[in-house]
Amino acid sequence: MKSAGTILVTGAGRGIGRAIALGLAEKTQAKLVLVSRTASCRKVAAEIEAKHPGRAVAFEWDVTDRGPGRDQVLEAVARGPRPLGLVHCAAVLGPTGPFVENDLGAWWSAMQTNLFGTANVVHGLLPEMQRDQAGRMVLFAGGGAAYGYPNFSSYGTAKAALVRFAETVAMELGDASAVLTILAPGANETDMLAEVRRAGGEVKTTVDISEPVNAVVRLMTEDTRGLHGRFLHVRDGWSPETARELGADMFKLRRVEKR
Repeated sequence: MKSAGTILVTGAGRGIGRAIALGLAEKTQAKLVLVSRTASCRKVAAEIEAKHPGRAVAFEWDVTDRGPGRDQVLEAVARGPRPLGLVHCAAVLGPTGPFVENDLGAWWSAMQTNLFGTANVVHGLLPEMQRDQAGRMVLFAGGGAAYGYPNFSSYGTAKAALVRFAETVAMELGDASAVLTILAPGANETDMLAEVRRAGGEVKTTVDISEPVNAVVRLMTEDTRGLHGRFLHVRDGWSPETARELGADMFKLRRVEKR
């Protein structure tokens, strides 16, 4: 994918999503379609438009909604220049504390945003990408996707499921459609990380927010066919050449078996 094209960024109103939207505006020529549940994405779009006129539009949309709001966003993306891209940052932390003490309604509501919301966005964009036989999708795995994370069971369960979702959909797509990669962005100093700390979550190390921004720019602009269906950490080293040489189980969730 070249620098041009159209990229949908969800969760673009704050945190990682905002930083990525601004980074893509600076480092690519792509048209950006920004989405958030509140009007915050409109402020980000205005910030981009002030420096790069004609490059960003914004929509208030809850990614779990399958109604007219979804159609409006998908139409805006489909009308844009090709190829199409997705950077799906929208997520909520959900209830914290021991699972037995969680409110199950809140637990499931967070799952709907984090898991179904992702499926809803991907399901809407894939037909266009399949017709084009091109496109990029970057999903986010987050903390708890590759290991247990006590007191954050809803968030971790959804993110682990998304890793398997990404691998499975990538297998179904094969090599003649969109490239789908799922990224662990590291712990960034965002509002969500502040929530994690308030809930007593362990945060061993943090990364500068420029790291996931730069990783996404690379995933949107470089040859990433070797990372199709892979679960990548923001600090994993790769190049288009080394990505094509990865073993079958590298950067994937697998059961470790005794040999």
